[in-house]
Amino acid sequence: MNDRSGRTLLDAAVILFCLAGTGGSLNLFRIDLFQTMKTQMDPVGTITFKYNTAQRRLADRALWDRLRNESPVYDGDLIRTAEMSEATIRIPGSGEIKLGENTLIRILMINGKNEIDLASGSLAAGASGGALVINAGGNRLEASAGAVLNAAAGDDGLVVQVSEGSAVLAGAEGSRQAQAGSFIALDAAGAVRNEAAAAVFSPAPNARFLSPRDEAVRVGFSWNRINLDSEELLRIEAAADKNYTRIIHSLDSAGTSAALDFLPGTWYWRIRRENAELASGRLSVVKAAAPSPLRPAAGTVYRYRSRLPALRFQWTETDGAVQYRLEAADNPGFSGPKINAVVQGNFFESSNLGEGTWYWRVTPLFPRDYQGNLESPSASFRIERSGTLGAPVPLLPEAGGAVNIAAGRDLYFSWKKENEAESYTIRVARDESLQNPVINAVVKSNFFVYRREQKALEAGRYYWAVFQTDAEGSSSAPSPVRSFTAAAGDIILRAVFPPDNYAIAENLMPDFRFTWKSNLSQETRFQVSPSADFSSLEINEAVSGETFHGRPVAPGTWYWRIAAGATQTAARRFTAMSTLPAPSVEIPPPNGRIAVTEGEAADFSWRPVGGADYYQFRLYPGENRNPVYEQNLSGSALRVASAASLAEGTYYWTVQAFASETAAATRRTGHLSRETFFLRKIRPVRLETPEENAGIPGLEAVVVRWNTPDVLGRARFILSRSSGMGNPVLEIPNPERTLSLNRLEEGLYYWTISAETSDGFDISPAPRRFRILPVSLLPRPVLLLPVSGHVIGPEELRTNRSIVFNWDRIEGAEAYILTLYQETETGRKQIFQTGPETGLSWTLDDLRILDRGTFYWQVEAVGIGENGLTERRSLAGENSFTLDIPLPRRVQTEEAGILYGR
Repeated sequence: MNDRSGRTLLDAAVILFCLAGTGGSLNLFRIDLFQTMKTQMDPVGTITFKYNTAQRRLADRALWDRLRNESPVYDGDLIRTAEMSEATIRIPGSGEIKLGENTLIRILMINGKNEIDLASGSLAAGASGGALVINAGGNRLEASAGAVLNAAAGDDGLVVQVSEGSAVLAGAEGSRQAQAGSFIALDAAGAVRNEAAAAVFSPAPNARFLSPRDEAVRVGFSWNRINLDSEELLRIEAAADKNYTRIIHSLDSAGTSAALDFLPGTWYWRIRRENAELASGRLSVVKAAAPSPLRPAAGTVYRYRSRLPALRFQWTETDGAVQYRLEAADNPGFSGPKINAVVQGNFFESSNLGEGTWYWRVTPLFPRDYQGNLESPSASFRIERSGTLGAPVPLLPEAGGAVNIAAGRDLYFSWKKENEAESYTIRVARDESLQNPVINAVVKSNFFVYRREQKALEAGRYYWAVFQTDAEGSSSAPSPVRSFTAAAGDIILRAVFPPDNYAIAENLMPDFRFTWKSNLSQETRFQVSPSADFSSLEINEAVSGETFHGRPVAPGTWYWRIAAGATQTAARRFTAMSTLPAPSVEIPPPNGRIAVTEGEAADFSWRPVGGADYYQFRLYPGENRNPVYEQNLSGSALRVASAASLAEGTYYWTVQAFASETAAATRRTGHLSRETFFLRKIRPVRLETPEENAGIPGLEAVVVRWNTPDVLGRARFILSRSSGMGNPVLEIPNPERTLSLNRLEEGLYYWTISAETSDGFDISPAPRRFRILPVSLLPRPVLLLPVSGHVIGPEELRTNRSIVFNWDRIEGAEAYILTLYQETETGRKQIFQTGPETGLSWTLDDLRILDRGTFYWQVEAVGIGENGLTERRSLAGENSFTLDIPLPRRVQTEEAGILYGR
């Protein structure tokens, strides 16, 4: 075998292998598909309501799929809800099960009974046709027919609450009967937990309340107190979030009921005992509008000859409604209604109503967890019997409209269906009298299709009408004759500018251009109306081109369109914006004053104007029309730095608001605000001495000088130790321009002149500061006698019975103070001190105050002021001396002998 034939066999083998694999995969897919279809052939229930995310996993599948409303559920299905989600399952013959958020269940069919395995989360169940079994954590709960209960399972066990009917709970501790109002809590092992709780029966879990008028709804709360003292207070809280950071209600109650008001939205509630949460839940207040009757409209009259009319009832839909109850009766109280039907959609057809006046209304029906009632207003209509056939009412083409009869386009003629018509005859002609019709056709339905291949119509104007014939061969009068224009091409009639929801400034309306495109030959009219249905027209003018210059209209919402015969463009809305209001000035006030000092700016401000993007500010001198300053700015405050360079006098200023042009609006101007003010040039008091941060020796007098060229109304000198000028040390009203202050203590001082001009302007300058320096020390005295270290012995004391102390004179000192100390074991001890002595020596005459040992003597120089007080001091000069006196010897006595006496 050659190489080529070998490669051919190999390729064939690969192809056969791939085909076999493909076939096997398809067969596995077929088996899986039919297995799934077989599984889904007999659903056990239906998802009747779903909020947010609910998922289902088939018993033999590994993937989760999302559920929709009306989705079937099957034996063995796992169903779970996510956070902030819920679902309601209807099981025929068993009841309804409502799953709370974060709940997982399995639906099982065992021995012909439906059972629910609750793995985690919470559910509310209502048993209807037969017993409903719920298994959770090794416990079996069997609810009897008519029972309503709640169950919650988790890691900490099972909680069961029976609201209506009865149920049997079987677990580790045997079986127990649970009647209406029962509350049972079991731990993970199935033992009863005797814990405090609030068994809430109203509102139901995840209850929904209808608010037909977008108003607050009063919600009643009721509960049983489990293992609680009868007078123990419980707190009922309601919040806008599940973490209770935005609490809207907080109520303490020792009872078993409460009522709270809730606006539309989702709310969270809980019942607490101190810091322990006994019960919690979520409720929603749903804003829902009652349905409105549409057809038959109020006052409508239906006529028939021999066959009752076929009526179509239609109404607006209500969000959240799953069905509607339609009632029609011959009395406004709807007693014994002729029609009492539950309808799935928002319409209903009937031919059961006979001659007379009829009233009808619609009531939306909601799932069981909705509370409240919505009912439409009633509408009445009449059915009258007539002896003659009525003329049909033409619908399309519209009167005066335009149609396209180009190749491939069919033209539809239609009219209202007549109950007794066996056939209709339609005529189309060039003339309004329909004498020579180009189309004359008899049809059974209430429409006629003109095929382009018939070539009966050409471009131009046509007229048409239709009449009906009944089963007896009687014919009605023809319908009103309508005209239309046939065009051999697309009909062009569209608005170009402005776009929908455009805003136009009121003052720009006369110059604003509305534009459109059209290829119609009929008379074209530009129309403006205050309502979208153009029931009344503010402007209705014939136009020849494709442009219209606007007309002034009042501020507000308007609608515009182009009408050519019966053809109109869709209504476009525009807003005529009023001129922006004049800004309300704040600083300076009207006819106010602005005081500016050299180098200082002038402040202007006004209140912001709503809708303004920027403002134009202008400043004028006197009545001059040429501004000395102008600026555009986005804020509502301005500092004019150049104001200090302007001459003193009267000025006026203007400010005007503007809004910029956008893709959805024209530019917009505002009214001008104009105010006058007086500009006053302020020259603050000039502080001359002491200069800023001056240092003044402690013994010198402080000389203050200040000056001003203005005539003062008041002035005050202020001296303070604080920069804020609080707690003044000295105040002098109406001070002289030069002041001499008494000697001040050492430290930092602040001074200023608080002054006001004769016309009331404050010209007080900023405070200045100076410092009083410490008083300098006098030179240390030089001590002469006794010299330092001198020893005074007995010989010197025998010749001189006093000690003379001498020292040198000190420049600037008026007196001296001498102090004598003795050295002791514990330190120096002061012996005496003299008062201020004017001399340069002092004599100690009384030596008895001295003892044997070492002594120190000091002299301090002092300066005495005019008031006799010490102003300056020096450091002390010091010398020492020793007093060396021998101790007396012990006295020797002779023998005294024998002494006599008593």
